[in-house]
Amino acid sequence: MGNPTTGYSQGPHCQGKFPFWPDALLQKIICRAALRAGINKQIGWRTFRHTFSTVLIANGENVKVVQELMRHASSRCTLEVYSQARILMKRQAQQRLVQMIIPKESDAPEPVLACESQINIL
Repeated sequence: MGNPTTGYSQGPHCQGKFPFWPDALLQKIICRAALRAGINKQIGWRTFRHTFSTVLIANGENVKVVQELMRHASSRCTLEVYSQARILMKRQAQQRLVQMIIPKESDAPEPVLACESQINIL
């Protein structure tokens, strides 16, 4: 919690005498935990922003809601900068398009017989 007089979050071992710096938290706790978990990529606060917005959008959350949570001026920024399309989502989108164009045999309309010739009704 932030101290009402200083506005800083206080470190738990300092009895509220020193500010709790976010970069120190990142280096001393988060980056070390990531290394122990086998994550060798560079991690920063922006990593959490990317992950947060990507997971929200992947779970079907409204883009306008994500924009407001991220405090972006426009939803375009939210979609273009912070959210990355997942491979599975890309494949599913491609499959839906292919199914629209080339329906499966079971989804195709039954041919109608008229005048002894087959006519496909679409």
